[in-house]
Amino acid sequence: MPTQRNIVLAVEDRAHETVILSLVNRIVLDCGGAPSDWTAKVLPSGPGSQSLIAAKEYAKRCQQQIGQAVDLFIVASDSNCVGFVEKKGQISQLVSGYPGRIALALPDPHVERWLLLDPKAFKEGVGLSKGIPAPAYKCDQDHYKKIISQALRNDGIVPQLAGREFAPAIIRKMDFNIARKQTDFDEFYTSVRAVIQNA
Repeated sequence: MPTQRNIVLAVEDRAHETVILSLVNRIVLDCGGAPSDWTAKVLPSGPGSQSLIAAKEYAKRCQQQIGQAVDLFIVASDSNCVGFVEKKGQISQLVSGYPGRIALALPDPHVERWLLLDPKAFKEGVGLSKGIPAPAYKCDQDHYKKIISQALRNDGIVPQLAGREFAPAIIRKMDFNIARKQTDFDEFYTSVRAVIQNA
């Protein structure tokens, strides 16, 4: 029987949780594993920066308690127009000293953009009658949520959860070779895959 593996996530909101766990499940499957072999726990926190406070506190606890670190600690935070490189530096410093494997999910600028990196996967995952082009980078608040919502409504679909309800289906169809052309996505993917392959 496979050993149960554990993941802890610090996420800003439910969109992060849904997208990131869907990506982890897909990577596990691609590596020949079963998602059920990985148990995920989301750190309790409030929205936005409160999740980073929770991440910092968790990293500190793990430093102080030997054996506390899990198989994978995922810290998620939208880059929010700060830029991926700067955001990575900020978060890396925040959780420095964590005695285990970390993957940083830092969508640039927002996590909804990750669902649009492969337009064919978006079309097929949602079940649209026609596709939409991959949108240009834009850091306006809710820009990608609006693109997703409009694409759904244009096809007669009323989004229930701002479109995130389609994230698992989109990610199952996603061509990671296309998505990995974006540095922020590639670094997260590479970090997670390395842990899963060596688990």
